Amino acid sequence: MKQTPITCIDRDFYNLLHPGSSFEEARAILIGMYQEQDLDSEKATKLKIHLDHCACCTQFLGDLEKIGEFKTAQAMVPFAECPSSEAIDTYLFNRQLIPADRAGRIRMHLEECPLCKEEGSWLKNLEQGQALEFKPAPLRNWIQYASIAAAISFLVLSAVLWGQRTAVQVPDAQLRALASLEEPERLDFANLKQTSVPLSGGMEESYLKAVRLFKERKFRDASLQFEELLQAKPDHSASVFLLGYCYYEMGQPEKAFDLCDRAESIHPHSYTRCMSLVQIALKTGHFGRAVREITVLYHEAPQIPEVRELYQQITSLTRGRTLKM
Repeated sequence: MKQTPITCIDRDFYNLLHPGSSFEEARAILIGMYQEQDLDSEKATKLKIHLDHCACCTQFLGDLEKIGEFKTAQAMVPFAECPSSEAIDTYLFNRQLIPADRAGRIRMHLEECPLCKEEGSWLKNLEQGQALEFKPAPLRNWIQYASIAAAISFLVLSAVLWGQRTAVQVPDAQLRALASLEEPERLDFANLKQTSVPLSGGMEESYLKAVRLFKERKFRDASLQFEELLQAKPDHSASVFLLGYCYYEMGQPEKAFDLCDRAESIHPHSYTRCMSLVQIALKTGHFGRAVREITVLYHEAPQIPEVRELYQQITSLTRGRTLKM
């Protein structure tokens, strides 16, 4: 049986406190500032209330707190961030451009952090023209996001160099080939129901009838049943999602993508809906949406093999590309 990961109970919470950023960035920034006691009292109070009720974000905070401390020549200095990919690249190939104390910290971090060590190995092999699977480092903390503006010129130069080294882009067909949708009858219907709003007696019967038709692959009949139910309960995420699945099976993949995307925007989130959205996004060429969704899943449940493998495959094929959402 697949393990159902815990997810944030209210991803919009972070965007409201830190507008203009994605959920992942906003959460990393706010929890990083909360850990460093740099949030104003009002935001800190709101975040504490959220953490008291959200196991996922409490775990995220705990992961930050577990990051080790690294020695410098002067004292023990908390190293609550991974060096950026650009910093690692510069350390490996142009170390003279980095101050000695910063280079020493990066060296110690590479010795302790398996993800950054793997990234360093990947960069070295890339420089030598060898292929090596790479798992990106975890989300950077708020300090790095705050320094982005000052590093624009360096990032532009890095992007040019990166483009020269990765000039050959993988055809979209290989991304589409990664998609592997579950057979309709094998979906986790219990997870779908658990993450949907409750239905009254009559609507519950209609939903169960629609699900039965869906499992029997009578997608046209099932879609009519789901559409009728959604007229009365438009926020029933399981029905929205399964209706999208019906349209996919009926040969209307774009409509299926729109409905599955809509279903995943309804809280609380569902592992089944999320993984299926990744697959349908790949099938329909919405690669940017697939990247965003699999990134969320990976950072919330890296222990699930299928999530980890798909994340690595998608990110390796899309690195450096402009993608359709």
